Amino acid sequence: MTWVPIAAAAVQAVGSVVSGVSQYSQAKSQAAYAQTNAGLAEQQAESQAQAIREKARRLSGQNRAAIGASGVDLAGSFLDALADSDIDAELDAQTALWNGKVEAANYRAQAEASKAAGSSALVGGLFGAGTSAISGYANWYDAKARDDIRRKLTTGPEGPSYGPRYPSPNAHSGGF
Repeated sequence: MTWVPIAAAAVQAVGSVVSGVSQYSQAKSQAAYAQTNAGLAEQQAESQAQAIREKARRLSGQNRAAIGASGVDLAGSFLDALADSDIDAELDAQTALWNGKVEAANYRAQAEASKAAGSSALVGGLFGAGTSAISGYANWYDAKARDDIRRKLTTGPEGPSYGPRYPSPNAHSGGF
């Protein structure tokens, strides 16, 4: 029965490695997903900024056409108002780009954290396997040592002993 600690340790070690590999694989998938989301966030921000700029160009063109059709000169306060509108639109576009970059950076940080967690899980699984193996060896050694001591105590020079040494009931020394 001294093989039981070794078998138990082997099962624990395999379970630890499998768990570490599984967690590593899951974290790797999460990191890839986060990287994909980072790219999508940047693309979405660029599309949003482009849409803001396009809408501002159309609105600016419509305003210029309306001002021109009214016969008013495009100088002074009208020109300043159009310029302010263009500047505000560009600021909105830049804000959209910045927000997209921040969101992408957050996704990339999540990806790095997932990779680190996966690597830690893998290393933890390997260390857990090593710990199980050492513990199993220690338990096996302890069981073997106890078994050896038990054998030495129950085996004398005349062979195995099955209890205290009393005279056999058939051995009469005389008397009664």
